[in-house]
Amino acid sequence: MNRLFLLIIPLLFAACAVQKVASSAEASTPVVNYTIKLLWQVHTPYCGGAYPSPEQAMGWNSPLGNLEFMILTDDHLDSNKEYDLQVYGTDGYGIANLSLPKGTYYIYRAEKFESIEALEKKYHPTTDAQLVWSGIECLKQWQSTPDLQLIVTGDMEATITENAQCFQGTTPCVNYVGPYPP
Repeated sequence: MNRLFLLIIPLLFAACAVQKVASSAEASTPVVNYTIKLLWQVHTPYCGGAYPSPEQAMGWNSPLGNLEFMILTDDHLDSNKEYDLQVYGTDGYGIANLSLPKGTYYIYRAEKFESIEALEKKYHPTTDAQLVWSGIECLKQWQSTPDLQLIVTGDMEATITENAQCFQGTTPCVNYVGPYPP
């Protein structure tokens, strides 16, 4: 028993030393950030009126300039901890240049972090009978859904395209039920 004990003690010290060397090597490995060019735009469909040209019938894309957004990781989503999240923004052309390490990220409009009451007040139509509200559950679903899941493995470009609807734009959980132009 004594010999076994004398044999185990040096092995334990050796194992701890190996683990310490490995963890110090990991700590000294620099984190590599990659350049991500993000374009945030809205696609607007043709909404009637005169007979459209083929180009008009496809609709058009416009940049969402000066839009604030936040970036979350799996760590943010998998815990109930409070985090101080950094607010990012697009420029006037809908572009944000980011620098992020390899990983999976979830991008949300910053307004999705407002209270559900504030969002309902902001988006619930009150005076227009041609706009029908889909309800608070729809708004909660919109709020919890990321605008983009971004998997960073190197330098890249990514685009978020929001689809507008005729006569209501990108307002969540509202449907236009009025007449369309002839």
